[in-house]
Amino acid sequence: MSNNFQVYCWYTPDEWAKVKAISSDGDTMGNTFDGWLKAAERETERLNSIGATVDKVHVDADALLAFASSINTNVITNQVRVAFALSRHLGDQPGAGANRAQPLGFRLGVSGLPTSVLRSLSWVVRRRRPSDEA
Repeated sequence: MSNNFQVYCWYTPDEWAKVKAISSDGDTMGNTFDGWLKAAERETERLNSIGATVDKVHVDADALLAFASSINTNVITNQVRVAFALSRHLGDQPGAGANRAQPLGFRLGVSGLPTSVLRSLSWVVRRRRPSDEA
C-alpha cells in the first residue's frame, strides 16, 4: 500500500456541469467537461506514476450542497469539493460504502480551508472505527 494517498473529485458530464454552475470558482474547472476530463486523467496518471494511490470520488451536486450545508457554508469552492471528497472517502456520507480511510498517508493541502471545514474533517477522522482500518 502506498503511503501517499490522494482523493480526487470525479464527475459525470451532467454532474460536472451542475457542480461548475454552483461553484463560486467554477471557472477553475475548465471550459468543457472533455477538457476537464483530459486534465484530470493526466493528473491522476501523474500521481500514479510517482507511487500515489488515487481514489476518484464521484461528486453529486445535490450531495455536495447537502455537505456544504452540514459544515455551515453555502459557498462551494475547490476546498469544499475536496473536503466533500475526503469525507466520502472516509465514509462519513451516506452511500460511501467501502470507501474507508487507510490508516496512514493522506496528503491533502488544507491550508486556507474554512475553520468549519477543518472541524468537520477532524470530526470525521475521529469517527473512524478500528475495524475501518483493516
